[in-house]
Amino acid sequence: MSKNRKFLFIILAIILITFCYGVVQLLLLRFKKGDVYEPYSSLRSDPLGTRVLFESLARLDGVSVRRNYQALSSFRSGRDTTFLYIGAKASGWEFVDKDFLKHFEKIATVGGRLVLSFVPVVKQPDEDVRSKSRSLATEEESQQDIRPNDDEEKTGSKQRSNGGADDSNKTSENSAESEKRDQDKDKCKCISLREFWGLSFDYHQKAVARLGQAISVIESDGDMRLSPVTWHTILFFDNLQPPWKSIYTLDGRPVIIERSMGRGSIVFTADSFFFSNEALRVDRNPDLLAWLIGPNSTVVFDEYHFGIVKTKGIAVLIRNYRLHWFFVGIAFLAVLVAWKNSTHFVPPSKQTISSNQTPPAPERDYTHGLISLLRRNIAVKDVLKVCVAEWKKAVDRGEKVAPGQITKIESVVASQNSHSKKETDPVVGYRKICSILAEGKKL
Repeated sequence: MSKNRKFLFIILAIILITFCYGVVQLLLLRFKKGDVYEPYSSLRSDPLGTRVLFESLARLDGVSVRRNYQALSSFRSGRDTTFLYIGAKASGWEFVDKDFLKHFEKIATVGGRLVLSFVPVVKQPDEDVRSKSRSLATEEESQQDIRPNDDEEKTGSKQRSNGGADDSNKTSENSAESEKRDQDKDKCKCISLREFWGLSFDYHQKAVARLGQAISVIESDGDMRLSPVTWHTILFFDNLQPPWKSIYTLDGRPVIIERSMGRGSIVFTADSFFFSNEALRVDRNPDLLAWLIGPNSTVVFDEYHFGIVKTKGIAVLIRNYRLHWFFVGIAFLAVLVAWKNSTHFVPPSKQTISSNQTPPAPERDYTHGLISLLRRNIAVKDVLKVCVAEWKKAVDRGEKVAPGQITKIESVVASQNSHSKKETDPVVGYRKICSILAEGKKL
């Protein structure tokens, strides 16, 4: 029976190990391929990712490539850095948090190059959604510019001169509205790109027929030699202010633009396809990619906007200090300890005790243990004295004793102490004390 149980246990362990190995290999395959990440992530190796570009840049001499997993507020950029923000959604960029844009602006002003590209769009988004976002921003801007006109000032002066009750009511209503307006203004810090950077988004629906065709560069400065690029989106940039410069256009509409800012520059591109692994395989544009990255020696791929965040925990420490085999060794030792406690390495003796046989009684019981303890700590001459002292404590706690018994017992102890060590016999004294106590009970 025991052999069958061991055999079943071994089979169960093999099945469990095989299952865990298969699950781990499946997860590793998914993460290696990268399809669990968002499109245009540098962690994806499928056609929608940008891992080929990341690894290609990493192989270049003098170029340092890394990924950013932290918010822009904690990003420390240098003046020799190109920050690639690939695969953004244009629907969420028409009105953006002002502090968020300032962090972007800081990358360029210190001397870096900010490259921001958007996911290709082949269908114009719903106008209701866009008009709602526009109305929110327009309402905020209009609230900042509200000023009373001359007629309102004259009407207010007349009401103040009349001293009517309506004046106080309107004043209180206006103050409540202004307070509410200020609270809404504090809550919403969004600002349009047109107001902050001097550009806006729009969609060219007629350009759908031209998607997949090459468009040419329209402007080149100095040594800029850019080749035509295949286009895959109907998004374009509108209402450009003078600092912006169009690099590529589609039907006269700018789709790749650039401007200088501080000691650096900012590039906006309406398409992200030429960054992808598929484009680098079937439709390479090395001139455009080299121009976008620029002469900087550090290239940063942002992964934070895809929701990929890396936190420093025990797993990161294990991976950084290569402690994998240390924990594997601890687990192996734990298995050996469990095996040792559950299995006898030395076969048990054949002389086993049957279940019906009672276990043998020990040679010494608790009384012998107490006697041995007393012999080690109390001399023979003092045994009777110590016992009487403990008995007196019981008497002091209220135990009833016949008159004169304590005096008789103390005389017995004194007579025992008067003998020499060899003649002292505590048993004789103990019997005398028992007889004295017995006479007291009879009385």
